[in-house]
Amino acid sequence: MVSKTDIDDESGDESGDESKLLSIYGDINEEMSAEIVQSLFLLAKINNDPIQLIVSTHGGVAEELFAIYDTMRIIREEVPIYTLGLGKVMSSGLLILSGGTKGHRRAGKNARFMFHDINSTYGGTLAELKNSFEETKILQQKYLIALADETGNEIGVFRKMISKKKDIFFSPKKALELKIIDKIL
Repeated sequence: MVSKTDIDDESGDESGDESKLLSIYGDINEEMSAEIVQSLFLLAKINNDPIQLIVSTHGGVAEELFAIYDTMRIIREEVPIYTLGLGKVMSSGLLILSGGTKGHRRAGKNARFMFHDINSTYGGTLAELKNSFEETKILQQKYLIALADETGNEIGVFRKMISKKKDIFFSPKKALELKIIDKIL
């Protein structure tokens, strides 16, 4: 059974501001990213109590992922961000979940994870497609480097996974092995 202490703070200190709860449900797009980025900065100004961030997403736009992730990196220098993966933690959601404060990245025991190559949605002329292809490669590399940094794994671990050229689904136990999370609730 998951207790309030598991969700708030594993130290047992329940004095945290419960209003510092934020969730990412659904696709990560420009609108959601703007809302999450602004909310993270506002919550960080309240006090230094941890921000609770629940993640349940199929993923979304890579550029918007990086807006959220960079905000998390900036804020967690001063204010801890405790992440909790529930339901689906897929694609962009993996980096957001792993981007929480180390030791406080958790997932429900029934969560499902998925990792894959970055999808490109660019179109246009042949010249535009070539340019967009290069940009997609850059985003893919940034994503792999960030995941490696957050998990302490070699980048090759994630390269090997995406070399299968398909969606890779896995359990919280595998997410724990990959150091995407620190604890299964």
